[in-house]
Amino acid sequence: MGRKSIIGTFLMVGILLMLTACGGEDNAEQQAADSDLVPLDVRFSTTPEEQLEPGDTFTLQAHVTKGEEAVNDADEVQFEMWQDGQDEEDHKMLEGESTGDGMYEVETSVEEAGLYYVVSHVQARGSHNMPKDELVIGDVDSAQKEPSEEEGGMVHIMMEEPVEKGEETTLTAHVMEAEAPVEGADVRFEVWKEGEESHDFVDAEEAGETYTADYVFPESGTYQVKLHVEKGDWHTHKEKPITVN
Repeated sequence: MGRKSIIGTFLMVGILLMLTACGGEDNAEQQAADSDLVPLDVRFSTTPEEQLEPGDTFTLQAHVTKGEEAVNDADEVQFEMWQDGQDEEDHKMLEGESTGDGMYEVETSVEEAGLYYVVSHVQARGSHNMPKDELVIGDVDSAQKEPSEEEGGMVHIMMEEPVEKGEETTLTAHVMEAEAPVEGADVRFEVWKEGEESHDFVDAEEAGETYTADYVFPESGTYQVKLHVEKGDWHTHKEKPITVN
């Protein structure tokens, strides 16, 4: 084989290797993009499934999947639980713990019979879902089983913790209706330190399925962050206490 033939062979092999590598990268990027399009599915259940009674401990469960894959690395799983008619400040927020195979659980109990709501807040792999379910606990007559709440959207506040004074913190709002993100809403955060009269208002920008705003907490202490959401005639808000180091 002549020298030119050898050089030509090496060049062809090099080109083929480069094309293979580029093709592999393109396939990996396409698979990642396809994965982002797969919705986050959250299925709520309880153990036991029926005959929940006041005073008895039961388990709240969220099974989290993306496509056919169980999600065991969720960033956050919280169960928000309240009795029908309770004010927002009386809602319980319970942290779910991973038990494998995409399942997150927490044990709880209630003292009164009635109709309860549970919102499963799940943040995982760049997506958020927050389905709302009802629980009937104890002996409840037909009138009590009729929800008193008006149907509407649900909102949730998130941020990276711990929060440090003097450092930029991204406040994130999830706004959902019928388990789908709400687009085109007017969203802003109201922030104040406990015991102080001065309140800061920060407009949030829509970013995909969320609304975000950057804020710098000037001092250590306990703050309140209140989320305001408006779209058309619908208005809601949600408040969350934050400890700043």
